[in-house]
Amino acid sequence: MKGDYESMNKRFQTTMILGLLLLVPWSLDVIAAEGEPVWTEVAGDYAGWAYLDDGGDFPMRLHIVSRDGLPAISIDVPHQKAFALTTTNVKTESGRILFERHNGQGKLWTYELTRAGRDDFQGKAALEGQPTYSFELHRSAEPLRHVDPSTYAGCAGTYRSGNRRTIVISPWFWGDLQFMDRTTGRWGTLFPLSERDFFAGEAMYVPTRVFARLRFEADAGGRVDRLIWTPSDGPAETLHRSESVSEVLDFQNADVRLQGTLMKPEGTGPHPVIVVLGGSGWTVRDQVRSEADAFTSMGWAAFIFDQRGHGSSSGKAVCSFQDTASDVCAAVAMLQKRSDVVPHQIGISGRSRGGWFAPLAASRCKEAAYLVLFVPPAISPARQETTRRLNEIRAAGFDEDQVKQGAKYLELLWKCGESDSAWDHYVASREEARAKGWLPYLDEEA
Repeated sequence: MKGDYESMNKRFQTTMILGLLLLVPWSLDVIAAEGEPVWTEVAGDYAGWAYLDDGGDFPMRLHIVSRDGLPAISIDVPHQKAFALTTTNVKTESGRILFERHNGQGKLWTYELTRAGRDDFQGKAALEGQPTYSFELHRSAEPLRHVDPSTYAGCAGTYRSGNRRTIVISPWFWGDLQFMDRTTGRWGTLFPLSERDFFAGEAMYVPTRVFARLRFEADAGGRVDRLIWTPSDGPAETLHRSESVSEVLDFQNADVRLQGTLMKPEGTGPHPVIVVLGGSGWTVRDQVRSEADAFTSMGWAAFIFDQRGHGSSSGKAVCSFQDTASDVCAAVAMLQKRSDVVPHQIGISGRSRGGWFAPLAASRCKEAAYLVLFVPPAISPARQETTRRLNEIRAAGFDEDQVKQGAKYLELLWKCGESDSAWDHYVASREEARAKGWLPYLDEEA
């Protein structure tokens, strides 16, 4: 599911090891052949989102510049903290911009850009000739600078201007900041201009036009305590930072020791509290920090924790939905005993795959008083994965007879753990399917 940022960590270990190469000369000032992009028109900074063919998505930036009359295209992959990755063999062909890059293992990445308007590109990337992801990029109204996220981490927090506006500033898990204007419901990424100055684009990761400019200011002790918010269509507004309290908590579920953070809003409490669960990319608490910040800005306390086998939590990382639901119930039981929590107002929030975890946990612990679900799945995990994987082989050009064969194969895959005979049947089917071409789209382990 787009925008969920869920499965990228696992997939990127093998798909995004990036390296540097020398540039190949190609004049930005040449007169393009008929139908070809003109380099001087497309030079600039671009930002957008990439979508892996086998699921998952991630932010991406592209820079097209002129250096001594020669073109240079570089790539930023912010979630990997990889910036200014250079490319080679830049050229135009049949109205497209083509370029290449070798990764640290010597494997070849090839890229293709097609203009989708004056300020937009659509693109494709392939690894060793195998299509890997597509992307959409938009020209930035301001230069996209790389500023170390650690220098502005202290800007995260909730800022208010009386009863007029509340803005929540939270970090993406890779460090970039995002904002949510609780007054209007608007949400988006902040692009840094310096350690204290930022601008917001017109959508989540679309900087084509400046929607607002933000400046964070600090008190005499160096603590950021004010936000100057200047929308493009209105006057500047000063918002003051709200005080909040965070407390690290350990809790136990049988022999598994887990750790999380209780985030409390202003006031002495006790507070209603919500346990915040993320999607399939959620492993550690920082990955659901933005949702927790939103709840605390509205007066709830929020509890976020590292999943078992990740961060500061023990246990095996590979676990079942039932295991995660059991860990959630243990968190609810722990919170119910605290004097700063309203014991009959403990809820569970789940996003995407967390939309399976949260109802499952609520059905098992009577102490859970309510559920808050964001883009939750409305079907079973098996049905969702079947739909997604079959759509992948359709997109790859396989006909409907092959799609039906793939559907039968997936039925065996989902049931392979039920018995020894089910496993044997699945393995035999997998060996038979290897020659048909669609197996890599359906079974990562095949």
